[in-house]
Amino acid sequence: MKFNIDEQSFRDLNVFSSSSNAEAIVNLFKHTKTIGGREMVQEMMRNPSSDLKFLTDRTAAISWFLKRHIVLDINSHQLDLIDHHLKHPKRHLKANLIDAIIDFLRNKITASADYYVVESGLKNFFKLSIFLKEYVQVIEETDAPTGLKEHAEKINKILSLPALKAMIAISPKKLRFWHISRLDSAFRKHLRKELTELLRLVYELDVYETLAYTIEQKSLCLPEYL
Repeated sequence: MKFNIDEQSFRDLNVFSSSSNAEAIVNLFKHTKTIGGREMVQEMMRNPSSDLKFLTDRTAAISWFLKRHIVLDINSHQLDLIDHHLKHPKRHLKANLIDAIIDFLRNKITASADYYVVESGLKNFFKLSIFLKEYVQVIEETDAPTGLKEHAEKINKILSLPALKAMIAISPKKLRFWHISRLDSAFRKHLRKELTELLRLVYELDVYETLAYTIEQKSLCLPEYL
């Protein structure tokens, strides 16, 4: 459930910036590490929720990040490359070995921007998946609030999909061209929806970290709900 707020109210409350207003409320939370995180902060302010459980869970998550001084090992470049790969309009690589060899050799002879998008997206997803597995383990082993545990369960459910489990099991230094073709086929042909959701969950973590950081830096307080 969301509040309906008109544009005049947004202006009166000084929520969003304009050419003449650099001190809008949204600019307090400009320290997100990712573009997706920044967009999520703006969406939270544009469409504030009135769901008490959702608000309570979010506040508890931010409080946990604040108390533990959580710093996420993610960055905008990494997430952008993954997102660009998932949205890449060119046909996915074929999973069979013969086509994998052909695509690899073509790229060796003449560097292909399309192959670079696939390769860089997968390599950065590999790094992200390792971090997320470690993050999920921390959440499972600590006194994290219920909402964060549920959030971590969603992440773990996606990472436990067969194609992703197989990828995580590969050593980063042993990611070969046939892995790239097979994984690209799996990711963009079969798992695009799930991986897009995984990115959304990561952006949500970015928001929690940003809000916790801002609260600490600006000596703000968390809301209480009655």
